[in-house]
Parts: sequence; structure tokens; C-alpha cells
Amino acid sequence: EHRPKMIIAGFTSYPWAPDWQAFRSIADEVGARLLADISHPVGMVIAGAFPSPIGIADVTTFTTHKTLCGPRGAVIVSTDEDLAKRIDLAVFPGEQGGPHTQKFAAMAVAFKIAQSESFRRLQWKIKENAAALAEGLQKRGQKLAYGGTDSHFCMLDLNGVPAAAGKGKTSKANTGLPLRGEPAVRILDLAGIVANKNTIPGDTETALAMGIRLGTPWLTQRSFGPAEMDQVADLIHRTVISVQPFAYTALSGELPRGKIDLDVFEEIKAEVAALAARGVAETEGEGREYPHYYRIWDVPSNSTYPGLKTAAGPGLEAVLEAARGGALLLDRTDAGLLRITGDRAEAALQQILTSDVGALAPGQCQLAFLLNEDALVIDDVALLRLRTDDLGRDRYLLRTNAANHERVKAWLRAMSDGYTLFDTQEILAKVEGPIIVDDLRHVQTDETGCLVVLALHGPKGAEVLQAAGPLPGYRFDHGGGHVELAVPAGQVQAVYDRLVKAGASAAGSGSAEAVHALRQAAGLPDYTRYAHYGPDSGRPTGLEMLQAGHGERFELCVPYFVGHRNLDPARSRPDLPVFEWQEPEDAPLKRTPLYDWHKAHTRKVIPFAGWDMHVWYTGVLDEHKAVRTAAGLFDVAHMGTLE
Repeated sequence: EHRPKMIIAGFTSYPWAPDWQAFRSIADEVGARLLADISHPVGMVIAGAFPSPIGIADVTTFTTHKTLCGPRGAVIVSTDEDLAKRIDLAVFPGEQGGPHTQKFAAMAVAFKIAQSESFRRLQWKIKENAAALAEGLQKRGQKLAYGGTDSHFCMLDLNGVPAAAGKGKTSKANTGLPLRGEPAVRILDLAGIVANKNTIPGDTETALAMGIRLGTPWLTQRSFGPAEMDQVADLIHRTVISVQPFAYTALSGELPRGKIDLDVFEEIKAEVAALAARGVAETEGEGREYPHYYRIWDVPSNSTYPGLKTAAGPGLEAVLEAARGGALLLDRTDAGLLRITGDRAEAALQQILTSDVGALAPGQCQLAFLLNEDALVIDDVALLRLRTDDLGRDRYLLRTNAANHERVKAWLRAMSDGYTLFDTQEILAKVEGPIIVDDLRHVQTDETGCLVVLALHGPKGAEVLQAAGPLPGYRFDHGGGHVELAVPAGQVQAVYDRLVKAGASAAGSGSAEAVHALRQAAGLPDYTRYAHYGPDSGRPTGLEMLQAGHGERFELCVPYFVGHRNLDPARSRPDLPVFEWQEPEDAPLKRTPLYDWHKAHTRKVIPFAGWDMHVWYTGVLDEHKAVRTAAGLFDVAHMGTLE
């Protein structure tokens, strides 16, 4: 029925080897040229681990940067000399611009390596690992598109994934939607496993692809074998079954999304990192910090800053007496400091913290709680608003307690990324963002370097600060003489000594004991008692903290913050009648206050939505021209106004 001039054979997303001779027979039957593309399996073809089309196809094409493991480039080969000359002319100068001469040597090296026995062994191991990865997924109940593989990759079919069947919390609002490839690969990427979504049979839109393509060349190059492939399969399996899928609806249609419990995600991420660390690499060690090299279990020491030398304390009773009647100087260099930046940082923090973040002006601070998805207290924090940066972005400093610092940092970054479950009642909820979360304890900043915290506690704190004069860094002034100072680490000793000279009573080495006693007296949690952040951790709820007398840390009139439903019993609810409304029948048409003027000047007034509506003056084109070139004056008195 069809007699094409060329038949192109070869696959990018089909994991089984083709029958090149069958394609040759079909091409000969219809008098067509046969072009075979082996861009993906070319390395295995060279090693004899995959069927070769050379000598069967008229033309063979392949790239040099996939299983060939060379530089980015491509090759066209043919056993037909006349055809080869025509292709040469078509490529250059016909289609291609100037050659990338820097690639010639790299390709030559890649071709030389491809002749070696070690390269042959690598390609067979790639094939073996792909089969092991496929087997590992299947034995855990995962479904594979096309049933398996005999090449360098396999294709996970997400149609076989039960929604949120793994460990961790899920939303009570089960959407009934499947987990699609897009959110799955994004969450895998954040966990340290790079893959890509792929359409599979049955998919009708690329954006809603249900496949995940999983290749083994790079894993094999890093010396991993079947045992490690089984671990990778387990990590992928645990990730995809722990994601709760949902979707937003846009003008373009469904926008697939997914969320995962933070503890499950961090556990998987840590195991991925441990596995990756066992593989060979060309560089010593790995990078540091967020997003690719940060894990919540990479917890730095919670000890105080070693660069600050303090004397022995005078004893707890004397220290507490200074806090009651003087100015107690506390070494809080174990506390954490985060800088939060972003165009939407104010809105994000308003939805994450329990306080009224929007009420802060630059230089002002407030105390707040950070609640998790169960409305349990993650930490009590202090927030200081800074001036906007040179790009006009909002900036804040957030002081955390040492025991919770890494958790707070991970939580904020997870809120910004948008893939963490933070509301078990409403899966569609989304915190504003994104935000940049910099750890000032460990990251050198453009302004002041690492920052550490000192605190003054007592009614004479303001007097001491005045006597000490201008100090470097930032100031959290909580009132009543209670002040926290974020000081450049290199200057903390000088600041500490100046405060002592100005009249502060130093707690010295007794600072930790004093802080514990002051927090206990204030009714704040002792976080050393809690082993984790889950429902059975014993952590207090936001409501319990409110009822314990910490109302200044809550703003119950804002429409939303994480954990807000837990505080519903504390919100005042006036006894108002239930609103009811029934549209009147045959009601007279309403008129705006300018109706008479419109009647005198317009060409047409018609009934519309219960109003005598003016719709046309001299003509539509005249009105459009007025708006575009001069100004349009509109009577919108028929529209409602709500306070």
C-alpha cells in the first residue's frame, strides 16, 4: 500500500533489540533505503552485546555521547561509497555549519577506548545491570513497560504504582489520581536519582507521561553491579510508592503534582548518598550544601563557637539573679541563623510561621513557632526583617534553636521546593515561594561572613547596649532588655568583651544551663527530650503553646499558616446567623447613580444581570480607540464592593 523512499529503524525508548534483517527485507520489498539509528546502544553494538546493523542497513547513524561514553557528537556511516559522498555534501556545506574542531581529538580518544577489552566488559556489564535493575523493580511489584529489557535501560510503568502505599504520612484527601512521570522524576531528582519521564503505550500527552526511563551506563561506569542495582530499585520503589499524587487544573489542562513525607524523603536521600559514596569517581569527595549535597542527617556539631573564649560562670543562682535584675550575657553561639531571601519571602514566611510576618518593618523582629503537618512544634524561632537587597527581594534572619536547626532548614527548603506534605487535610495547599534559605553558620556571605549569636537577658540590657556603643551585625530587640545579637564570627570575641566591660554579667561556661533554666521558666519546650518530629514524639502542639501563655507568638486572624487548624478551638467565633439568599423573581431593574447621564448620551441601554446597562455610545471602534490612545472612563457602580 505504501512505498516509502526510506525506512528508519531504531529506538530511543524501546528496550528490546530490533531484528535488522527483518527491516532489510521490508525495505527491499518496497524498494526503500534502510537507515538504522543506534544512537543509544552503539557502545553495546561495538562490544557485541547488541545486534549490529552495519552491512545490513544502507546508512547507520549514532551519537558519541551515550553508551559510547565520548563527547557530544554524532556519526553517519555507510558501506555504499556513492551514498557516502552524497551524505558528506549534504551535511557540509549543505546542513551543518563550521565543524567543532575541539571534538575531533575527544572522539578519536573515545573510538580508541572503544576498541579495548575494558570497554567491551563495561558494555556487557551495562546490559547485565539493566536486567538486574528491571528484575529488582519487578520483584517489588513494580510494572515495566514492554515487560523487561535486553539493552542498557528499562522503563518503569507508573500505572502499576499504588497511590501513597509506602511509609510516611499522607493527606486524608485521596485524589484518586495516578502518579505521573513528571512529579515522580522531580522528587527522585531531589533525592539524588536522576531520571526522566517518558511516554509509554497508552499515553496521549507528553505532559502526562506515565513512564520513567532508567538507564545503567553511568551507574556501571561508577563500578556498581547487580547488588547495587537491587538497592537502586529499592530506593526508586520506596520513593514512588510514598508519593501522594494530585493535580492542579490550568487552561492547558491537568498539571500533575505529588508530595512526599519529609522523613521518608530524607531517609531515602541519605541512603542514595551513602550508595553513591561507594562508587568510583574522578573527583575526591563530593560537593557541599543544598540542593544536591545537603541531607538532614549531615548535622554539624551543636557545640558553641570555638572562637569565643568565656570564663567560668558564677553559678546558676547568680546567673538567674542577673537575668531578673541586671543584664545577663549568654553565649548562644550554638544557635542557628538562617537568611531567607526571595520576592515572595514575606508571603512564604507568613504561611509557614504562626506570627504576623506582614506586620514587620525592616529592623523589627518577632517571636514565632514553626509547626509541622501535625501542628506539632518544630521549633520556636525569632524572625528579624532586613532591608531588601539590591534586587528588591525581601530578606529575613531566622534564629533557630540548636537541637532543631537542621530540621528547620530542611523544612523551609522543602516548603520552597513544593514536594513535601505539610497539610494532611488539604493536599492542594501550596506555600508561596520560592525562597532561598542560606545557613549563615556555615556559609560565607557577601556581607559579614559566618554569623553567631549572643544574647542579653534582663531589664538592664538596653543600658548595656547603649554603653557598649555601635556593634557589628544585626540586633533582635524583643523588648524588656531581652536582645539577641547576630555577630560576625570573626568579631564575636571583641563584641563579647565590650558587653562585659559595659556592665553585662557573663554567664560564661554556664550559658547552656542558664538558657535551659530561662526557657523552662518561660514555659518553652525542652527539645532534648524529643527523639523525632512524628505524632508520637511527645512534642507540644501549637494549641498547647498558645494555651500555655505564648499568645504573642500567634496571629490567629491571618487566613492560613501551616498547622492553623489545630488552633481553631482558640479562635473567637461570634454567634452569627447563617447567611441565606434567594434570588428575587421579577425584581425591578437596578440603575447606577449615573443612569440619567448615560440615557442622555448612549445609543443603547439594555437589561443585563438585573441592571439597566449602558453598552454603546458612538461605536465599539471609537471606544476601543479611546482606551488605547487616550483614556476610557467607566461607570462600574453596578459592581459589588466587599470589605
